[in-house]
Amino acid sequence: MYRIVPSQGKNVHRLVAPEQLSRADFDRIATQLTATPREARKVGFVAARRAGHNERIETLWNGRETVAEAQPGD
Repeated sequence: MYRIVPSQGKNVHRLVAPEQLSRADFDRIATQLTATPREARKVGFVAARRAGHNERIETLWNGRETVAEAQPGD
């Protein structure tokens, strides 16, 4: 499911997981590493505007594309 790989430096590890991990997984990993888990959130910037009419919205991220329909006011 996941592996903890030693990295360069003292007490530095890298977590390698082929799939999304649950909160329980992170708690188990923290116990294994004798560390306190911390919650983090990614923050980013986007270019956006309010939709004036129905319009198609295409989003590209990491080579993946999603398509949605924006309603007036979205």
